[in-house]
Amino acid sequence: MMELSSYHLQLAITEALRASRDWIELSRDEIQITNSLKSSMFCTQIGKQLAPYFKNGTTKRQITVSEDNGERVGGEWLLDIVWTEDERRDAGEHRGLMPRRIRCAVECESSTSGHEFFKDFAKLLNVRSSTKIFLGGLNQLTEAAAEDYMVRRVREASQYVRDYDGNSDGTNWYIGFWPSPKGTVTSSLWDTLDSMPHLTRANVYHYDVQEKKFMQYTPSVATADLA
Repeated sequence: MMELSSYHLQLAITEALRASRDWIELSRDEIQITNSLKSSMFCTQIGKQLAPYFKNGTTKRQITVSEDNGERVGGEWLLDIVWTEDERRDAGEHRGLMPRRIRCAVECESSTSGHEFFKDFAKLLNVRSSTKIFLGGLNQLTEAAAEDYMVRRVREASQYVRDYDGNSDGTNWYIGFWPSPKGTVTSSLWDTLDSMPHLTRANVYHYDVQEKKFMQYTPSVATADLA
């Protein structure tokens, strides 16, 4: 089984964004494409891209979007995506697979509000998992604003991990940023992504247990060429 790295996560974000936009182009005449659906499809595609790193001996639990009709398919458990190691239970009222350990935990949030960031990041802080990934949206119209936003979020996240994750030395923590589709009620930032390359870089940070903070992985993979 392949081991996830910052490089692989960067590629996963790139390919998930590409696949999501390709699906939208193919489906827009048959399905009402909302910004919420775009976010859900991105999360679905991230689950597909990350699966090779965690699929051996695990069960993926995630709400997904059907590529046939755009409808949600149930499956979420605790977080947006988890890969669990299960035990079979054949006694008592419950018979079947029982989740026992989380190998990878993912939260995927398109909103850029501080409240939503804290709420979803706190979920990751409160579960035990060997790998934890937070994927946060970007919607800043200038490169300087996007850089400032990422620096602030990563600084906050580093402090949260130091203060509240007692198992941080044994956890692979990642933060990745992706372009939020949310614009206004009637528009989406994804409609103009090609003109905003600062949003289409899959910026990834990994928590360094020696430095006690998230460090940016470079070089970034540009994802602007998504036509």
